[in-house]
Amino acid sequence: MNIRTMGNALAIMKDNPKLFLQGISAKLKSRKQLPANLTELEINGVKVRYRSEYDSYLNRLYYGTHDLAIRAIMKKLLRSGDTFIDIGGNIGRISTIALGLVGTAGAVHSFEPIPRYFKILQELAEDNPEHQLTNNNCALGEKSDSITMAVSQTNIGLNSLLPDLLSRDDVEQEVEVPVIRLDDYIEQNGLDKITLIKIDTEGYEFPVLKGLSEFLRDSDCRPPIVCEITLEAYPLMNCAIGEFQDYMRQFDYRAYSIINPGKRIDLSEMKNNDDVIFLPGK
Repeated sequence: MNIRTMGNALAIMKDNPKLFLQGISAKLKSRKQLPANLTELEINGVKVRYRSEYDSYLNRLYYGTHDLAIRAIMKKLLRSGDTFIDIGGNIGRISTIALGLVGTAGAVHSFEPIPRYFKILQELAEDNPEHQLTNNNCALGEKSDSITMAVSQTNIGLNSLLPDLLSRDDVEQEVEVPVIRLDDYIEQNGLDKITLIKIDTEGYEFPVLKGLSEFLRDSDCRPPIVCEITLEAYPLMNCAIGEFQDYMRQFDYRAYSIINPGKRIDLSEMKNNDDVIFLPGK
């Protein structure tokens, strides 16, 4: 265990002992191998095709060890019939968890701009026709446009609309992807009540939420937003993390620890990339 990992573990043990113990259990479970000759997994009533190239990711999903803190928040907030928005859908791990929680009466809207991962999301929808999974092969941003996206060759989750965020040696390809505003999508699809939004866009979280300004300003039902913060992205966008914090505060959102949602986070004092949860004022 390196110093940073040890520090994170100690912080979790202090702020959320229950989650710490779940993490220990998850670590033990993650050593298990998936059953032999698998073609399909079933996770909380949701069917997922097995793919050997994503074995380690599917292992964590199957044994419940994937993104423990985010999963805990999802379990706390999502109920049957709810609506969940997954921004940065990737191969569908978070969307799969959400589908199991909102059930056949609820809806999941996922956004994934990279074609190869979008195809996997579409297969997830096809294999679960009783669930309402709507997949969108586009990115979200401040304005409707097209933009170049860098695709990592070593990490399926490390793909960014800020190409300079990735090491040039790690860029497998650059693809042109469409970008839309989430405001427009919500209006066009009549989503008047959203329970939870998750954003994992490798540094593009600020433009994504700029594209939600009308909804945040006008809606009577502003949802919690789980958001990955990528600190090194802000100099690349010629802005400071404090500008993002001020932007969210104008809509009366404050950032809290994802480990301990009662603990306020000052984004300008963050030292490492991490997930936070933005909660609206009452």
